[in-house]
Amino acid sequence: MSDPIMPVSRWIWTTGPYDKEKPVIVLFRRVLHLEEQPKSCKVRLSADSRYRFFVNGVSVCQGPVKGDRQVWYMDEVDLAPYLGTGENVLSAIVLRYPLLHENGNFSVWRTEYPGFYLDGDLTSEDFFCHIADRISVAKANPYFEPLCITEEAAGDPRLNGWQKPGYQAETGVWQPAAAQMRMNAFVSPFNLLPRPIPFLYETPRRFTEIMKVREGENDGAVWEAFVSDAEKNVVIPAHAQAVVELHAGELTTGYLELKVAGGAGAQVKILTSESYAKLDPAAMQRFLAIPQVQAMSENELQGILQFAVRPEKGDRLDTEGELPGVSDVYTVAGFGTQEVPEVYEPFWFRTFRFIKLTVVTGDEPLQLIDLSYRETGYPLDVQTRVTVSDASLAPIWEISERTLRRCMHETYEDCPYYEQLQYVMDSRFQILATYMTSADDRLARKAIEDFARSQRFDGLVEGAYPSFGSNAIVNFSIFYILMVWDHWRFFGDRSFTIRFLPVLERIVQFYHDRLRSNGVVERTSEGGQDGRYWSFIDWVPAWERGVPTAILTGDSAIESLLYLLGLTKLADLEEAFEEEGWSSLAARHQAEAAALKQAIRDWFMDDEGLITDGLAHEYTDEDGHVWEAFTEHSQHGQVLATLTEVFTPEEARAAMELALDDASMHQCTVSWGYYLFRAMEKSGLYERTNAQWDLWRDMVRAHLTTCVENNGIKGRSDCHAWGALALYELPAATLGVQPAAPGFAKIQVHPVPGYLTHAQGQVITPKGMVHVSWTRGEDGAMDVQVQGPAGVEIV
Repeated sequence: MSDPIMPVSRWIWTTGPYDKEKPVIVLFRRVLHLEEQPKSCKVRLSADSRYRFFVNGVSVCQGPVKGDRQVWYMDEVDLAPYLGTGENVLSAIVLRYPLLHENGNFSVWRTEYPGFYLDGDLTSEDFFCHIADRISVAKANPYFEPLCITEEAAGDPRLNGWQKPGYQAETGVWQPAAAQMRMNAFVSPFNLLPRPIPFLYETPRRFTEIMKVREGENDGAVWEAFVSDAEKNVVIPAHAQAVVELHAGELTTGYLELKVAGGAGAQVKILTSESYAKLDPAAMQRFLAIPQVQAMSENELQGILQFAVRPEKGDRLDTEGELPGVSDVYTVAGFGTQEVPEVYEPFWFRTFRFIKLTVVTGDEPLQLIDLSYRETGYPLDVQTRVTVSDASLAPIWEISERTLRRCMHETYEDCPYYEQLQYVMDSRFQILATYMTSADDRLARKAIEDFARSQRFDGLVEGAYPSFGSNAIVNFSIFYILMVWDHWRFFGDRSFTIRFLPVLERIVQFYHDRLRSNGVVERTSEGGQDGRYWSFIDWVPAWERGVPTAILTGDSAIESLLYLLGLTKLADLEEAFEEEGWSSLAARHQAEAAALKQAIRDWFMDDEGLITDGLAHEYTDEDGHVWEAFTEHSQHGQVLATLTEVFTPEEARAAMELALDDASMHQCTVSWGYYLFRAMEKSGLYERTNAQWDLWRDMVRAHLTTCVENNGIKGRSDCHAWGALALYELPAATLGVQPAAPGFAKIQVHPVPGYLTHAQGQVITPKGMVHVSWTRGEDGAMDVQVQGPAGVEIV
């Protein structure tokens, strides 16, 4: 047997010293002399933790894609188009996060081996490195902040022009990079795999307008010219302060770039914010009176403020409010000129709609040459288009599409502003929206593989992954079953899907092991407060931490119903793999599902024919503990009982009508919109979706450009793609285009008109485009016209 420990010489790093308990940025530089420009120069790149690579000062790529301890990714690029004859400079900026989970970005894995990797037609030999000791990366909120991307930086004259030919380094600024000697090639970061998704796009953008000049130069025209025209500058006099608020026109994600000249010692703060908001003065006063708060830095204060005081959001363009957010702070060195400005760009992309720019000058005036950004995201190609009789749905589609785009980078994301974590429940719907609008499954396949690798000792998959720490949101594993089931329906990829059936089996085993003697699922935690799991369902206002109140006092109907949903979908999947021997397990799951369905009716259905959130009847468990009857109801219980056919069709319609009429019943928020609409469709109440769309109409009226996290326009996050409901509803329900056989081998076109009178559009599928047009007469009769891909049956 050969020795698995092999020398790996293409990984390099600094010999230090630096504080290994904090994030650090290390610069790498190599001069390459070429007598002629090569026709091809392919290299492979990676880093622990993140890198951006340049040739002659031009950004080539950034990565690696988010992986984990088992899978580390590399990027392959051809450098030939960037190289020229004579002197060339290869450079990289590498951000290394420390091993302690809380001290770094939650979704970025790191190992014991920091490093930068380059291999191929060029090698990593002869690189020099420099620890960027004038850049500090840290968390703004010391208690909870998954990103850890906020910067305090100072310009460094020693590095002026370091990425370009002709740079002359001062003695002692750079040191030879050291090769990592002997490492295990079987584990991350040395088992490098090719990048599974495309590179993120980067598109230059400018800000669209000045919202408010709060201090300093008050000639709005000067600032308007500055943001709209890269040739127009603004000069801030010595010993002055300027505060101005800029609008990007929409909520976006991008790399900020500041260019300045002169102004040595000036401090520039760039605050990024989703929206204007108002603070309760009394709450703010109480918050500021806390001794620990008084000792905080300004950024720490702002980071915690958004959680502790919760600024009230309304009209997102109401400049009478403030812009909550944290700031990147840059101290100007002063070596920039009009022709060759001093440039500052934070390493990580930022999420923002508004920017608050604060400039405080010292003894010299500062010339602001430019402030712009490069929009970035996954290259989603939306090809589906839908027009309906209700004109109010057009702007809802627009903000939904933007929301999906902003929540897609190297993974799907719950929100780009606060966390950038890939959560199962969020991602399941985001993936469906991606399928319906683009038929692109590349990021979805990565997500499915990510979560499979996260499977825990107990059978659950992590609630969010990739994540350097554990995230046990128990019921999210059911949504993972649905995610795999969705991919099978849409793409019919047998070799891909079968890989995940063992993962799904372990998930249902987790629930099977928790069946009580009465046949329902015992609660998985006491509300997620002190237990092993967080039993999150939805951000219902009356549910603390999103957990049904019933779990505090007994078993939860929603958990049993979710298990039933997952069990039936897994059985459906396994039946499709009869040739591979999975049908016997499908039969077992179907039998268990039938028993569970009856147990849910017996124990969670009350005398009114509704599903209670907890046990509807007193129950004595195996340990002799008596559980009292629970009387609260939620839409969630009625929705799931409808979708799992715990209700008969007649019972489902009656229960759903009451669920829609009774405002005292716990209501589904944005995150459950997809499931609520499915239950309304299944129970024959789809015409009542008109009222449900009011939630999104309110977003448009409040000038949101993306969809909020939960109900009402006052929610914390302005961008949560589980709210991009229109991207699924209009093509899949209104136009009725869905797979009738795995992989769209047959295409179903069954429009559900609801309250609409006509609709038309095109829906992209893996087999090609489907064109649908329908009108409904006064008598309810529908005239449907369909044109599908050649050779594919329409049913």
